[in-house]
Amino acid sequence: IYIETSAIVEEVFVKTGSSVKKGDSLAKFSINSVFAIEKKIKLNDMEINKTLLKLDTLENGTSKLELDTKNLEIKNIEEQIKGSNRKIPILSSESTALRKRATALYSLFELGGISAMEANKASTEASKKEAELEDLKMNLELLKQKYSLTFLGYESLKRDITMQKMELSSDLSKLNIIKSELLGSLSEVKTPLESPISGIVISVDVTPGSNITPGSRLFSIAELDSTVVNIKVPLSE
Repeated sequence: IYIETSAIVEEVFVKTGSSVKKGDSLAKFSINSVFAIEKKIKLNDMEINKTLLKLDTLENGTSKLELDTKNLEIKNIEEQIKGSNRKIPILSSESTALRKRATALYSLFELGGISAMEANKASTEASKKEAELEDLKMNLELLKQKYSLTFLGYESLKRDITMQKMELSSDLSKLNIIKSELLGSLSEVKTPLESPISGIVISVDVTPGSNITPGSRLFSIAELDSTVVNIKVPLSE
C-alpha cells in the first residue's frame, strides 16, 4: 500500500500478522501533514488569483485600452487618407483650370487687353492652388507613413498581448493541475489510511513518526482469497 504525498505517520493501528478487513484503519497521519498541505493549497490559490487578475487586466484593463486606442488611431488615419485621396483629384482639376486661366489672361495682357494687376492676380491664384495641392500630396505621404508605423505598433502590441495570454493560460492550467493534486494529497492524509482489501498484513514499513515521501510503501497485505501455497510432496508419499 502506497501514498502519493509527503506525510508524517502519527499512529499505526496494525502489526505484521494482523488480520484486516476492507476499510479497516491501518494508520493515521499527523495533523501537521494536513496543515502543510493546506498551506500549499492557500499559496497555490493565491497564485491562481494573481494569474486570473493578470488575464483580466490583459482582456479588460490598460493593455486592452492601449490596443483599442491604437486601433482607433488607425481608423482615424485611414479616414484622413481617404479624405486626402478624395480631395487630390478635385484640387488637381482646380489647379489645372486656374493655371490655364492665368496663362490665357497673361496672353491677353500682352495684347493689351487687361491690366498687369489682373494678370498677376490670376497667376497668384493659380500658384496658391498649386501650392495647396502639393501640400496635400505631401501630407498624404506623411499620413501613409504614420499609418504604417501605427499599424506595426498595433500588430506588435496585439502579438505581445496574445503571447502573454497564452503564457498566463498555460500557467493557470498548471496551477489548476497542482491544486487538483494537492486536494488529492489532502484527502489522503486528512483521514486514516484504510485497507483496500481484506487479508493478512505481511509487512509494516512505517512506525509512528516516520516521514513518508511520495511513492513510499507503508504496508503489504496478502489477500486470503487469492493466496496460493505451493507444497512439494514426494511421490513416495
